[in-house]
Order: sequence, then structure tokens, then C-alpha cells
Amino acid sequence: MYRIPETDCEEREDAGACGKILGGKRAKRVKAGDYLTDIQISKPDSKFVALFRLSRPLNYAIAALGAFAGGYVSTHHLAYFLPQIILASAAAALATAGGNAVNDYFDLEIDRINKPRRPLPSGALSRDAALSFAILAFGAALALAIFVNWTCAAICAVNIALLSIYNKYLKRRGLAGNICVAYLVGSVFLFGGAAVGNFRLSGILAAMAALSNFGREVIKDMEDVKGDVGKRTTLPMKIGIGNAGALAAFATLAAVALSPTPYFLRNFNAVYMLCIVPADALFLYSLWLALGKEQYAKAQRMMKLAMLVAVAAFVIGRMGSSIY
Repeated sequence: MYRIPETDCEEREDAGACGKILGGKRAKRVKAGDYLTDIQISKPDSKFVALFRLSRPLNYAIAALGAFAGGYVSTHHLAYFLPQIILASAAAALATAGGNAVNDYFDLEIDRINKPRRPLPSGALSRDAALSFAILAFGAALALAIFVNWTCAAICAVNIALLSIYNKYLKRRGLAGNICVAYLVGSVFLFGGAAVGNFRLSGILAAMAALSNFGREVIKDMEDVKGDVGKRTTLPMKIGIGNAGALAAFATLAAVALSPTPYFLRNFNAVYMLCIVPADALFLYSLWLALGKEQYAKAQRMMKLAMLVAVAAFVIGRMGSSIY
């Protein structure tokens, strides 16, 4: 049984009173009066696990699927272009993983407070290790993109630069950051189209994704206005909640207006139209939640779901159509 000052024995993952006794491992205080009667110890993350968490696997998996969808809907010669689409998907995943590492690199001080269990603030990885991982991931992404074609290489290089610029300079600068994120989200689908040399449908999907994500980013800033005071200068803080909401609605409605384009261009048949209607309905519902009910968090979730349904509609439309 150890007696340790209470202030030194909060649950923690670095050195300190508990760390000295427990060798730097995670410690949890279980008290009986002023004494510790039990100590639960778990091994710190291995470097591999820490790097895995740093990369945010769900994020890069979504990026890979987006690039694959962009390539798939852009060609009727899937067997021929499959190697290029797979390489482009892997490049998108690696670039996203590198961007996530750069994000944690620059957000270390904020994460010490808000996300202390992330690999860097917890001490599982150093900042230098995160930066090295980001450089390797970016380099591998660019190498794969070059193998696909020079258009993919150019898009990849631009996106790597923007990911770095966004995390260092634009994240806390409102409108510029919103536009940057919107482009990066949309470019995943554009990247897939570049892999097969056709932007006709992937460009429409990319535009829908960029516009709807811009709307979502603005709605997120509307939700965070009070917490952002003194930390960031966001669009709603500059032009007001009402005007920001109108801009978010305009961008989202523009995405909805674009959605029937593949049908009118005769790329997809009526099956696509049946599938895109639920996506459009979800986009409109999300605007009603944000602007009519001020349920910003739920509106953001609905917008994510709407975009997933839209991507599925494009894939189904491609499966059901032979006109190109």
C-alpha cells in the first residue's frame, strides 16, 4: 500500500509521482481513505500501435474508398484500370495518414488538454517520430501516385502541401480553412478519376463532396462559436451566425442541385435517380436541423450520412448504366 499525494496520482500516462513508482506505465488510483489500496497497471502502447493510432485508420480507409469510388464510377473498363485505381486508393490512404500525423504534430499542446490519451501527449510517441512518419507516408503516397500517372502525382503533391499548410496556418483562420478542407475532401474522388483519365463523373462527385463538406464545416463553426472565442476567428464570428448559416445552406443546396447531373447527361439511368433522392433528402433534413432547430451536431452527422448515400448512389448508378 502506497501513500502518495492526491494531486500526484490522477490517472496519467507520463512521469510524476505515480510514474516514478510504476515505471512510467499508466496508473489508476483506487483509494481507501488517504491510501492507495489497489493500482491497476496497463502496458503503454507499443510504437507500432501508437503509429497505428496516430494515422487514424478509419480516416484513411474512408479516403481509400473514396478514391476507389471515384475511379470506379469514371470508367467502364474496370479490369483494365484496376491496378491504377488500387494504387491511387493506397496513395490516398497514405497521404491521409500523413496528414493526420501532421495534425497531431501541430496540435500537441491543445491535445495535452483535450485529448491526453493521443499518442503524442501520452508520451507513446515523440513529435520527431510523428514528423518522420508523416514524411515517410507523404513520400510513399507521392511515389505511388507517380506510378499511376503524372496527373495523380500533381494532385497528390498539391494535397500534401495543403495538408501541411492547413494544419500549420489555416486551421484557425475560418473561411480559408473551411475552403481548404472542402477541397481536400472533394479531391479524393477527383484523384480516383485522374487514375483512369476521366473527370466527368468523378468531378461531379468531387464537387458535391466539396460543397456539402464546406456547408458542414461552417455548421461546425456555428456550433463552436462560444468555445472558439479567443482561440480562432471563424466565419460565423466574422459575419454572424445567420449569414454563416445562409452560406452553409447555399453550398449544401448547390450540392443537391448538382446531384441529378449524371442522369441529365445520360451517364446514369433512372436507377441512379431513385438512389440519389434519399441523399438529397438527408442534405435538406440536415439544413433544417441546423438552421431550424439549431441541432448542429446532429446536422453534421446527417450530412456525413447524406454524402455516404450519395457515393453509394453513384456506384449503383455506374453498375446499372452502360452509356458513357
